[in-house]
Amino acid sequence: MHPTPPSSVQRPAIALTISLGVAFTAGDASLTAASYLCQGGRDLSKAESWWDAILSYNAVQPYAQKVFEAANDYGQRSRV
Repeated sequence: MHPTPPSSVQRPAIALTISLGVAFTAGDASLTAASYLCQGGRDLSKAESWWDAILSYNAVQPYAQKVFEAANDYGQRSRV
């Protein structure tokens, strides 16, 4: 498991949660992930930016492929 990305410290509420040692909520996790993956103005609706974002978190191609497959599966199921 990866530690919380340093970008989360940019969010005061999350930084406070870290300093207090309180468990993260699903909202905290979502906000942290979004902040990290979209940093630098990445547009995740574009395939190249999406791959850059995932690989910036973990630069292992098989990992990124599994993330893609899970995201693609979720996207397909949400359209039904």
